[in-house]
Amino acid sequence: MDNNPVSGVAVQLRVDAHESETGMSIERFADGVTNANGYVSLTCYIDYYDYPQLDCIRAYVTEPGYTHATATATGVYSTTSRTIYPDIWIMPAQSDADLDGVPDQWENDIIQKFKPILHKHSEDLSQGLANFEQLLINSKFKLKVYNDNGQELYNQRVGGSEECLHKWDVWHWDTYGTGSQSQGVYSLDLDNDQRYLSAPTGSRPIYGHVYKNSDYYYVQYWYYFGMNDIREQTEGFLELYHESDWEHVSIRLVRNGADFVPDKINYYIHGGGKSYLPSECWWSSSNSCTYSLIDQGYYESRTHLHIWLAANGHASYNRDSEVMHTRAHLGLELVADYTDLVDYSPASYNLYFPYDIIINLGEVTQSVSSQCPVSGYYLGSHTYPLGNSKHWLAFRGTLGYFCHSPAPCMPAREAGLTHEWMFFSTQSTFGNGSFDYIIADKVVQWIADTSRGD
Repeated sequence: MDNNPVSGVAVQLRVDAHESETGMSIERFADGVTNANGYVSLTCYIDYYDYPQLDCIRAYVTEPGYTHATATATGVYSTTSRTIYPDIWIMPAQSDADLDGVPDQWENDIIQKFKPILHKHSEDLSQGLANFEQLLINSKFKLKVYNDNGQELYNQRVGGSEECLHKWDVWHWDTYGTGSQSQGVYSLDLDNDQRYLSAPTGSRPIYGHVYKNSDYYYVQYWYYFGMNDIREQTEGFLELYHESDWEHVSIRLVRNGADFVPDKINYYIHGGGKSYLPSECWWSSSNSCTYSLIDQGYYESRTHLHIWLAANGHASYNRDSEVMHTRAHLGLELVADYTDLVDYSPASYNLYFPYDIIINLGEVTQSVSSQCPVSGYYLGSHTYPLGNSKHWLAFRGTLGYFCHSPAPCMPAREAGLTHEWMFFSTQSTFGNGSFDYIIADKVVQWIADTSRGD
């Protein structure tokens, strides 16, 4: 039980197994009491051949001073023993509201300790940080659902409640689910007049996400903009723009007693990013919007990370790092040559994306074989927010109008090297190699530049 072992606490393990093809489920229970080291070993047996899809494992503590902890596993078993060993944490009651195994107080301390400073370029069209949840509550999004043939099945303005956004219907679609029987293609379309606006002062957020993986803890800072638009910078030759832009940085942390110390920092840059040591990044003693307190290298007296955002594309850069640029060819003709606008010096101006509040996003989990309550059909999977986590994290669709694929998604849906939700690349440079893709009749190439911003 964390670092303060408690003996004599009654623990109940419940194992839920789901058979995805038939929807059949079964429960097993095991009871035990913690020993002097706060440890208890509990085992449940389910025949793999009868129930091959183990979906999730939950541990419940019956002693009233503690609350249940949750660990999930999907298809995780040894090919020889077919056994799963979940890492289950048991914490004091109400200390882990998002049920992710990291105490709330730790999450809050981590998010506050490293909260960053966001530097803005003078040519950025975004007035400031947008508040996604506020836009949702104020019905600034329309939910659109299409079938695989492009036929519109649903087009309605949605509000902030989970019932408004989580839609099931007789067409066998589920906006929080996916699978072979799910016919829905979902999109949240932001009102055009909201695209470049800032949230009102007092409600401009930066979003935090803390998770644990192996011996490391991680904190991510996400920032949401209503629009990503570099058309002016490419003089209209390259139609690179899309609604809703989630960007972030990620800090890997080592726990040192009661303290957390950064080990590596990942800046995410369009289709990938770069990994830095704390000594290579720039830090301040507070998150005040100023250069006066800035210095290179992390110390316990300087814990607030500085981030430089590319104008209108919002890629995150470390100071003085090389920027990305893209070229577009029409046949052999070069029709656009665009370089990220990132200003590392306060000489010309001193602009920032200030924020007033920090919002903890929480976590999501996924189960297999969810049943639509209206149609009765089983879908391939379903995403659920854990505990008090933001329910809209579980939305499985895309966000807004876009002119090229892939369209942006919720942070928890971003996979691979583009946006890493529960993964942290340790290579010095990941993704963002020279690669080509086609927009209309133009061949577009992303290239790592040797220039250092503008």
